[in-house]
Amino acid sequence: MVAGRHAPLATEVRGGSVTTFVADVQSAFLPSVKDLGFTVVSEQTSDAFGDALVVLRSGDLQLRVVRDRSQIFADLGSVAEPAIWFDSSLVMRALGLTNRPAFGGTDPRIVLAGIAAFLNSMWPELIAMFDTRRFAATKRELDRIREEQAAERAR
Repeated sequence: MVAGRHAPLATEVRGGSVTTFVADVQSAFLPSVKDLGFTVVSEQTSDAFGDALVVLRSGDLQLRVVRDRSQIFADLGSVAEPAIWFDSSLVMRALGLTNRPAFGGTDPRIVLAGIAAFLNSMWPELIAMFDTRRFAATKRELDRIREEQAAERAR
C-alpha cells in the first residue's frame, strides 16, 4: 500500500460508475457519525485489488476501516497505544452484543452504514473502553477474549 493523504485513490467499478473506498468513507460514513467528532487521520491505498485503509480518530478512540481484496473490516484502538488494534468482533463480544463475526462484506456503503450504526448506538461504552486511562484494562480483557476465541476454534 502507498501511504499518504495524496496517494492515488484505488478505484472499483460498481454499476458502471467509478467509485473509491476512501470517497465512500468521506461521503457516506463521516456524515453518519458527524456528531461523534471523527476526523480522518490517515489513508493508504493500493491499485492491487482496490485495497485501502482509512484511520479515523475521535478523542482517544481510533477506528481503522480496511478494504482488503474487496472485503471490508473494522478495527478499534486507542491513542494510548496507536499500534494496537482489535477486531470489531472482539469489541462487540466484550460489550456482550454477539459472539459472531462483526462487520465484513464487499459493499462499502452497507458495511460502513453498519459500522456507523454500531458507533452511534454504543458510543458511551466505546469511549469508556478506549479512554487512555482505562485502556490497559480494556486491552487485557480483549486479549483474554481473543484467546478464548482461539481456544474455541481449536476445539
